[in-house]
Amino acid sequence: MTQEQVTRFAQISAMLRDLGKERDRLRDEAVKMLENGSECPSDGPFVLELSYQDRSPQWKEIYLSLLGILSDRTRSKVEKYVALRLADKTEVPQVNVKVNANYRQEKAA
Repeated sequence: MTQEQVTRFAQISAMLRDLGKERDRLRDEAVKMLENGSECPSDGPFVLELSYQDRSPQWKEIYLSLLGILSDRTRSKVEKYVALRLADKTEVPQVNVKVNANYRQEKAA
């Protein structure tokens, strides 16, 4: 391994971190605007579409939580706990990037 490889890896990791933060910021802005009824511009090659995705249970969190309570609770209480956690689903807004099918047609005309 060379120092150039280490440096390049560190640089790319930092860029990805920064891009991820920027993506999250822009996503949050887009969700707010789309939820408030803003229209997505359709004159570019891409459009944004707002949808809602059910958040699935976090199995690792459930497992780790159960490890902490197994010694203190009976099996039936654990089963009730798991059932409650599985029922705890919330919808999470999701912004999907779609190719604007009309973009090429508009430019070709």
